Amino acid sequence: MQSFENAGLEPSALQRKPGPAKPARLPQKGMVNNMNITDVRIRKTYPDARLKALVSVTLDGDFAVHDIKVIEGPSRLFVAMPSRKDESGNFRDIVHPITPEARQLIETTILERYYTYLAENPPEAAAAGKAESKES
Repeated sequence: MQSFENAGLEPSALQRKPGPAKPARLPQKGMVNNMNITDVRIRKTYPDARLKALVSVTLDGDFAVHDIKVIEGPSRLFVAMPSRKDESGNFRDIVHPITPEARQLIETTILERYYTYLAENPPEAAAAGKAESKES
């Protein structure tokens, strides 16, 4: 384990002041509070399943969220946040957007990237490439 001195930090720099933490800036209702999605990576696709893709998103170049799912719903594709099954057998999101505007921004950005990925990597071409490599 690295010590404070080796990391160039003073122990006091990491100590929290008493009282509740306050955000550096308060979001205004209806705004996404300057959140920037700086990267969206399609990790894996499943063309023949209800689960269409697993995606990773980077926020502001500093925070990554993995295992976001692109799912085929009854009327459209939608994005599901990473989740875990609790003791009761219910699934609970591990991480999720707080505001509807943030959810819309994340979903729109992910789905745009997913459609771009499909246009650049058609499922038929990928399947043909796999078949050719098996025959070789």
